[in-house]
Amino acid sequence: IVDDTLTRTGHALMHDDFDAFVACFKLPHVIETFEGRQNVKTADDLKNLFHSVRAFHRRKGIDRIVRSCRQAEYKDEDTIEGVYEALFFSGNTLVQSVHSTFVMLTRTDGIWQVGYNMYGVTEENGLWDALVHSPCYTPADTASENQATG
Repeated sequence: IVDDTLTRTGHALMHDDFDAFVACFKLPHVIETFEGRQNVKTADDLKNLFHSVRAFHRRKGIDRIVRSCRQAEYKDEDTIEGVYEALFFSGNTLVQSVHSTFVMLTRTDGIWQVGYNMYGVTEENGLWDALVHSPCYTPADTASENQATG
């Protein structure tokens, strides 16, 4: 199920197909990095993030993403947690360091969707820049405050 989701979201990203991409995500959606979090509340928020990530791909010349599920387990019948690794290529050249991502999938009405991501990327990783420079980003020093206050 995780690999299928990775395939569908990867195909949507590489083909600039936001409609196929948004169908894979449960909203609201939280995306975290070590430096902060995105509270993606609406499809428009997700679209901004999608275009930010696609701009990163174009800047780096990325034309292929290889993502592999390394571990996954059911937490209950409608929740899967997993970890995957991602490689970014331009042609046959690896252009971005490998990173791991924690993902939580939830099933609602028989449909599996991504409900949460934590990317193992830092400021040195170009993907970090794409993830944190969209309107719904909250820096890590205020993310815990926001979470505590609602």
